[in-house]
Amino acid sequence: MLVVGRGEPASAITDELEASLAECRVVAVGDRAAAVEEIDDRGIAVGCVVAPTALPERSGPELAAEIAEHPRSPPFVLVPETLDEEAALATTDGVTAIVPSGALDRLPAAVTDAVVDYYERLGDDLQLEAIETLFGEIEDVLQIKDAEGRYLRLHSNEEWPAEADALGQTDRVLHDDQFNLNERYFEEDQQVLSTGEPILGEVTGYGEGPLFWLETTKVPLRDDAGEVVGLVGQVRDVTDRMRHRAELEEKTRRLDRFAGYVSHDLRNPLSIAAGYLDLAREGDESALDDVEDAIERMQELVDDIELLARGDQRLLSAGSATDLATSRQRIATIAGNVWDVLATDAATLEIDLPAETVVYASEREFRSMLENLLKNAIDHAGEEVTVRIGATWDGFFLEDDGPGIPPADREQVFEQGYSTAKGGTGTGLSIVSEVAAGHDWELSVTESPDGGARFEVGNCLTVTASDRSPTLGESLELTDATDVGEPGEPGHSSFDPERETWTVSGAGEDIWGGENDFHFVHATLADDVRLEARVEWTNDVYEYSKAGVMLRQDLAEDSVHGFVGFTPDLVEVLWCRTVGERTTSQHLENADGGLEWVRIDRAGTTVTVSVSPDGEEWFPLDQRTLSMDDPIHAGLVVTSAVHREPAEATFDDVSLCRIDSE
Repeated sequence: MLVVGRGEPASAITDELEASLAECRVVAVGDRAAAVEEIDDRGIAVGCVVAPTALPERSGPELAAEIAEHPRSPPFVLVPETLDEEAALATTDGVTAIVPSGALDRLPAAVTDAVVDYYERLGDDLQLEAIETLFGEIEDVLQIKDAEGRYLRLHSNEEWPAEADALGQTDRVLHDDQFNLNERYFEEDQQVLSTGEPILGEVTGYGEGPLFWLETTKVPLRDDAGEVVGLVGQVRDVTDRMRHRAELEEKTRRLDRFAGYVSHDLRNPLSIAAGYLDLAREGDESALDDVEDAIERMQELVDDIELLARGDQRLLSAGSATDLATSRQRIATIAGNVWDVLATDAATLEIDLPAETVVYASEREFRSMLENLLKNAIDHAGEEVTVRIGATWDGFFLEDDGPGIPPADREQVFEQGYSTAKGGTGTGLSIVSEVAAGHDWELSVTESPDGGARFEVGNCLTVTASDRSPTLGESLELTDATDVGEPGEPGHSSFDPERETWTVSGAGEDIWGGENDFHFVHATLADDVRLEARVEWTNDVYEYSKAGVMLRQDLAEDSVHGFVGFTPDLVEVLWCRTVGERTTSQHLENADGGLEWVRIDRAGTTVTVSVSPDGEEWFPLDQRTLSMDDPIHAGLVVTSAVHREPAEATFDDVSLCRIDSE
């Protein structure tokens, strides 16, 4: 307890207050400097009493205002000699109550009330600070809303709207609708507010895959009468936890499948080999051929088991020229080699692809995929089957003229153990599915034009014409910069003429799926063009932050576009073929950051993206057909993939040129 006064009056006040508030320390201080010093020494002073006429240099209001600036300022009870206008105005400077000097008998009660109120508010403040400190560390979202579901307080992470934008708003208008979060959150609020029943730890997956998981808790907030007047909510990102659970479930499934192979599929050829070995020992040497066949079959099964046991782990890495060279598989060459081993004389293979067409894939797994697809066609369509391999917009297909697969069965054909062929083990198409998953390819089955089965492998890194040597023409400059979409923070860009380097920062949810938020340094141009640059991160805030080069039809968020660039650990390729279509992505591991250069070319409707370790030796990664009318936009792109936290990258050796010819 700090009492500011003078001489005997102060001592008298001190005695009365000590009697009323025995638990508080009461100190009489005679001037302003001593009052401030006392507060500093004790950290907190409670129940300061200011007698303005007792202070020769400062009035009571002046002293109250100055001490009130101290952190966690105490309450003040003003004791003026006369209740004048100056004393009345002091109530705006943190004075809690005014007790006239002629009514000091009221002072203990006034100070007591001020102290009690102060400690109550202090407890509330400390509790709120503790909660905010806790949630600031664990990155959960903490919400306080009123009876209409409008935000009163919001402690959010970087991917959530800022509190200033949220106050007074409901979730219905606060979030975008990519995953229908606005309506879902709003409906949850109304459910809690109307029923009074809490939502506790409800986990929901959002997006395809799903892309992420959120755990939601919402508890009704009640007044003293028990009426619901609002709610308190918590949202936690539990994506890592759910992915870990899924990985454990997949490992268990793979272990069960492995055990099934060993106990069932290997047992049959092993029994055959043992039986024919007994015949051979009895003198039937021809039985050794059957033993050899059984051993070969077991070896095939062992290879299948090894591949399936790897599961859908990433199979492709590209951090150097050697990695890229060994990952380029010629589809026609591998398909032809496999066909020579499997096919009958009456079967026909038609390859409707340029001979130089390559797909980026693990050679062993890609060969196994084609082998099982071709074998499936022969087993189900007969010895006179015709099989055709051709290109799709984002990959390739393999189809036959056999009986096809009924629509009701198409969801099951890739499951382990499913087979309609006599003597089939049901492993072939399961292997195809595993290989596709390991490369992040999209695998589907439909009907061929001849009524047979058609397997489509999409979202592949595929190049049909890799040896492109254009004649470069006029050099162009990047002249404009803008944010595309709705990043949570504005992006920035600058050019250093001495170093000839662009520095670009950008925030935003992502460039993927329905999101297209980024900062874009660009030029508007017509005709064919090439843009290349070396990219280096200076601040990558998230594993899917992106920096690279892009061509796009216009500056609208849902525009047609192609992109190649880097995340902190990957090479990433992005495509959007039509206005409003979801952006698709494909990745290569960039081991130790060995790839630093990116390039994008437009030649008519063909767009090619390439990478390089040194800016000299280039590797075309993917080619797509994009129909874009002139003019188009070419430029440098950065997005943090975090709504309100920008990432930053530098681009040097930037070259933008028209293409005259090839």
